Amino acid sequence: MDYEKVGLAALFHDVGKLNVDSRILNKLAKLNDEEWKIMKEHVTSDVEVIQYIKNFSFLFKMIKFHHIHYNGNGYPQDCYKMDIPIGARIIAVADAFDAMTSDRPYRKVLSYDKTSAELRRFSGTQFDSQVVNPFFDANIEPVKIDYISVNILLIMKSLHK
Repeated sequence: MDYEKVGLAALFHDVGKLNVDSRILNKLAKLNDEEWKIMKEHVTSDVEVIQYIKNFSFLFKMIKFHHIHYNGNGYPQDCYKMDIPIGARIIAVADAFDAMTSDRPYRKVLSYDKTSAELRRFSGTQFDSQVVNPFFDANIEPVKIDYISVNILLIMKSLHK
C-alpha cells in the first residue's frame, strides 16, 4: 500500500462536489430525494474531473468507492467488503472523522468522544473494522484536523505496525 497514493486520493476525494449546486451543499435542512441523488453523483464527478490529470488513473477506484459502506450499503452500490480498495476504506474513516469534527451547515461539530463512539458503533458495517481499530491505535488528537491526508497517514502507519 502506497501512503502517497492514498493521501493523494484523499485530497481529491470530493473534488466532484465542485459540480454540485452550492444551495445543496450548504442547505441547512435535510436534503430531499432529488437533492440527495445529485449529491451522491459527486463520486462520479470526482472521477470525471481527475481523468484529465495525466497518470492519475490509479486514484479512480479509491475516490469512486469512498462512500461505499463495508456492508455493501452506501453509494455507488457496485462494490462490497474486501472488493472495496483499502484506500477507499481508509478515506471513508478519515472523511467521516473529519466530517463529524467539523461544523456543517446542518449541525454543529460533534465532540471527540461522540465521534469516536460513532466510528466504533459503525465499525464492521459502514466502516471496515480493520481500518477503524488502527485509526484509534494512531492516537489522533481530539482537535480539529484540517487535512484528511494526515488522518490517512496515521491510519496507514498504524496498519503496518
